Amino acid sequence: MCASRLLTVFPHLRGFRLDAIAATADGVTLELSAARRSASCPLCGRRTTRVHSAYVRTIRDLPCSGRPLALRLHVRRFSCERRTCSRRIFAEQFPDLAAPRARHSDRFRTVLQQVGLALGGQAGASPTC
Repeated sequence: MCASRLLTVFPHLRGFRLDAIAATADGVTLELSAARRSASCPLCGRRTTRVHSAYVRTIRDLPCSGRPLALRLHVRRFSCERRTCSRRIFAEQFPDLAAPRARHSDRFRTVLQQVGLALGGQAGASPTC
């Protein structure tokens, strides 16, 4: 799937490169990586392209065609090149998609909050005898 088609279906994934799609009985998984080549240090703000390591982060997103959607992000850790900076290694962040260490996308969390507020806790209340 080319980038323009990806953005048509998933506009919140702007800035990502689609590496693979896997559809199983359990749902759909999109393998994504950042399209940008550099990241800014959160402390000093200096941009760097020096990659230290990488890891995979899985984020649950809103269902797609009624099937669960998982986003597998290939996250890079960068080395800050400024010698006076106390942050030596930092991971790239995706603030438009999910909060740091979050397991759900911001869209998923927003819909879940709206459902919870609409139901007012009544759905989870036990019936009185």
